[in-house]
Amino acid sequence: HGLRVAKFCRMEMLMQTAKRMSEICASSVLQAEDAIRLPSCVNNLGEYLTASSDTLREAGGNAIAAYSFSSLEQYIPFYLMHAARIVARGSKPVTMNGIESLDRTGSVLYRDLKGATSFEN
Repeated sequence: HGLRVAKFCRMEMLMQTAKRMSEICASSVLQAEDAIRLPSCVNNLGEYLTASSDTLREAGGNAIAAYSFSSLEQYIPFYLMHAARIVARGSKPVTMNGIESLDRTGSVLYRDLKGATSFEN
């Protein structure tokens, strides 16, 4: 049953990440002209990754948690690229601050993912 649980957790992690990152496209931060801010969904996703990692490690152990998070390192940039393509095709103009926000989003999510998947005891 461990492999089934791990596969389910991995798919749930990918679905939740995609769902939360899809909110980037609708964020008003991308049109901001006054400052560079991160979309709120980025912080929400970081908190979700940390909480999920803690829960998975506690309930299923390090092996299931590691397997569940193993593909996110490649999918987060993939989702971010698709979000950028959707925003570029949209009717609302993206400011330079919005572009910088997308760049920082990638860095922040990568850092959050690394923090959530560090398996130090």
